[in-house]
Amino acid sequence: MAKIMAWQGFRERLEHIGPGRVLGVQVLVVAVFTLLWNPLDFFIYRLGGAAIGSGTDLYLERQAGLFFTYTPFAALSFVPLNWLPLIPARLLWNLAVFAAFAWAVREMLLLARIPFSRRIFGWCVAGGLLLEPVWHTFFLGQINVFLLALVLFDVRRVAEGRGRGVGIGLGVAVAIKLTPGVFVVLLLLAGRVRAALTAGVSFAVCTLLGFAADPEASWLYWREIFFDSSRVGIPYISNQSPYGALVRLVGGRENVGEWFLLVPVVFLALGLAVATRDARRGDWASAFATAGLTSLLVSPISWAHHWVWALPALVVLVNEGRFRAASWAGAVFVLSPMWYLPRTLGPIPLLPTVNAYLVVGLALFTWLTLRSRDQGELASGMATEQELERGGSLVQGEGAGERDGEVAGVGQFDQGPAGALAEFPALRGGAADCQEPVALGAGPAGDGDDAAAVGDQVQRHVRSLVGSHRVQRRVVPLGRDLPQSLGQTLPVAHGGGAEGLHPLEVPLGRRPHDPGAQQTRLLQKAHPDRAGRAVDDDGVS
Repeated sequence: MAKIMAWQGFRERLEHIGPGRVLGVQVLVVAVFTLLWNPLDFFIYRLGGAAIGSGTDLYLERQAGLFFTYTPFAALSFVPLNWLPLIPARLLWNLAVFAAFAWAVREMLLLARIPFSRRIFGWCVAGGLLLEPVWHTFFLGQINVFLLALVLFDVRRVAEGRGRGVGIGLGVAVAIKLTPGVFVVLLLLAGRVRAALTAGVSFAVCTLLGFAADPEASWLYWREIFFDSSRVGIPYISNQSPYGALVRLVGGRENVGEWFLLVPVVFLALGLAVATRDARRGDWASAFATAGLTSLLVSPISWAHHWVWALPALVVLVNEGRFRAASWAGAVFVLSPMWYLPRTLGPIPLLPTVNAYLVVGLALFTWLTLRSRDQGELASGMATEQELERGGSLVQGEGAGERDGEVAGVGQFDQGPAGALAEFPALRGGAADCQEPVALGAGPAGDGDDAAAVGDQVQRHVRSLVGSHRVQRRVVPLGRDLPQSLGQTLPVAHGGGAEGLHPLEVPLGRRPHDPGAQQTRLLQKAHPDRAGRAVDDDGVS
């Protein structure tokens, strides 16, 4: 509860301090920096756009001293960068990166169902710009923030159940850079076949456009360049992938055995399994965070600026009430110690600092994996997201909690009229085995259900759980907008064929020991005028 109060107090302070001046200064810094500095990667993008259509020159000749490594479609996308003089073009590019990052922050907050005001949103953007993967994007004029925003936009629409056109942006992102393809596989495994197929068609169309623009370069890329990792400096300190770390440790690529091929396979299989389980439970924020980390751990090259794909995991940490862990991880991304600490003490003592992003990424990946497993055990017997979309009403069932004082698991759902969706599996408190927990639903539906309206007091209690570590499991939100949903009157529903009986007089479970006593006291406290006996002090814990 102390964490909840601290977070609420922090939010209130942010609400009273406007981020406008900070954001204004940051935009000004980006603009001035861009006018004075020619971002290297942006310059290469511009030259790649100029080279498309000139045959194999796109990949066989160095652009500004470096090879062009993106797809032919990416080069085609960079053609408009040559329509303006260099300085105006790079200024517009970095301002567009700024806007794309703000959009990505908004999409991630919505995906995680975190209520936010304009000021909270502004502070999230301002704070995010301090993270090295983000400001390094401006320093190089990189494209990854655009891809992050595209994929987030599509995944959020998938989470909301939208169908038409969902997947187009993801396909475009994969056609520019292949690592977001992890999200296409995730959609397939999560049962969102239509969105995955749309992404595949979008990718195919974009790739064919690349072939049409430069057939020779396209054939060269897909037959040779795509498989050649020697064109970039894998041992360079900016490469924070597992492969890059191992190459630095053993002193060269030639010293890495073929056994290492199993490492990305393991990360891919485990990451997709965890992300799929989260997605099927409706937790698309965690699924996105896991898939993003998986793409970084699987790729042989994960430059420092690529680690914007790890930032959604920080949002999940905050949303789970893991403020200390989020602060430590955020501090690493702000300080980026691999750039500043000496690297001359030998490889072993400096592994955690030289590979700082990788260490944090592995820690986040491990936490998401273990968290998904724990929640999978907690949510055994829960309805799938597809079952909830068909509609269902909450009934008594076997749900496993963790321990006293924590949130207990919901049992099972029966099919019923659409709209009877549960948002929270149970209220905190009581015996955590809680075989017949109470859940908040959109209304009584289906045979054998009874319900009682819950007043503002319970709604405030639910709001206090939002973003807290005590919310161990979430299902599909009421309607599509969590903040608005919490403003509605939410009934407490239970099953067991209790039609016609007074809600406060009905045992909330079928077992003799009545583990729903805490929830009964909660109802009494919410409706003292309807309760016939006193309420204990721990009615709402």
